[in-house]
Amino acid sequence: MMPILKKEKNKSKASNYRPISLTSSCCKLLERIINKRMHMLLESENIIGHEQAGFRQHKSTEDQTTHLSQVVKYAFQSTKVTLAVFVDLQRAFAKVWKDGLLAKTLRYGISGRMYKWTKSYLYNRRVRVLVDGQCGQKVLLKPGVPQGGVLPPTLLILFMNDLVPELSKRVHSAIYADDLVLWCSEEYASTAKYRIQTALNMIFTWAKQWCFTINREKTTGTLFTLSPKTQSVKLILDDTPLKMEDQHTYLGVTFRHKRMTWKQHITSAQAMARRKLNIVMKLAGTKWQEKGVQSHDTGHQISVFTRPTNKYQTETTLIRQTPALHKGQEHYKETTRKLYLYIEPIAFTMNNNPCEDKLGNVTIQTAVPPKINRLAMLRKH
Repeated sequence: MMPILKKEKNKSKASNYRPISLTSSCCKLLERIINKRMHMLLESENIIGHEQAGFRQHKSTEDQTTHLSQVVKYAFQSTKVTLAVFVDLQRAFAKVWKDGLLAKTLRYGISGRMYKWTKSYLYNRRVRVLVDGQCGQKVLLKPGVPQGGVLPPTLLILFMNDLVPELSKRVHSAIYADDLVLWCSEEYASTAKYRIQTALNMIFTWAKQWCFTINREKTTGTLFTLSPKTQSVKLILDDTPLKMEDQHTYLGVTFRHKRMTWKQHITSAQAMARRKLNIVMKLAGTKWQEKGVQSHDTGHQISVFTRPTNKYQTETTLIRQTPALHKGQEHYKETTRKLYLYIEPIAFTMNNNPCEDKLGNVTIQTAVPPKINRLAMLRKH
């Protein structure tokens, strides 16, 4: 088992590390075989609810974020308010109750050799921590499923499958693995608060029954409304008041302000894309380009390294057009234009004499064929 530090966490606390299990190739191969057959059974029998999108074919994080943003938009058009609660399940993989998981697998029709193999896979697992090449003593892994394997994500969504059906029909939800969000759209905030509070009580009862823990500090609520009046909503989770915030990041998308603006999300995406672009631009101008690194490799780095940051969750933000979104689109066009200016000339040849070209305050020194007008090529894009 190898500990991986969580993003922007304190290194001195053991709870800030993810315990990633490293298994043998034979074990991973068998996991893939069992996982494929288990998914085939679960999908063909429609056992997994449509609210769950984690680790399922033809589903992604954009399905959940787009659904939520679309619901809020429709509520605005109907002059309604939407009360959303983002529930954080603390250490979901490490908290899975093995006996309860096996009972649910039998309930959903998983039996025979597949059930026996899964039971053997979960029980009597011994692990040891690997840090800086040093291994600790072996200990018995009692609760939870091994994080980092092929099969555990499927077991987790199977274990959480009976959570959503217990909720009220007026309360909707979206789940991606262990990331859960609840929302309710009503004409009055008091009505939405009553329905969400009932759903929270049911979730807390379910978590207590199946040995899960809800993180009260990270579980927050947000009220989306077009009303200029300040509306106070108080939600309680096991005698603990929940925090009501104007901004929350769900699956990489920042839902900011009660009017659901995308300024914070677009700004963060721009900053990340700009940092990655600067790195690739620096690499494109180094001398080792001439020592064997092909230009198409740099273009591949652009495609893999920079473009996903600009394009991620564009479907979600397009639901509601804002000035910040138009600014983000212009930033993407400018980024693409700079990429063509830096990378495309290198793709022709590295044998000619270098020439200089200027774009604003940027001076680019590349090697291009003498008869190619690069500025004309850029205008086409």
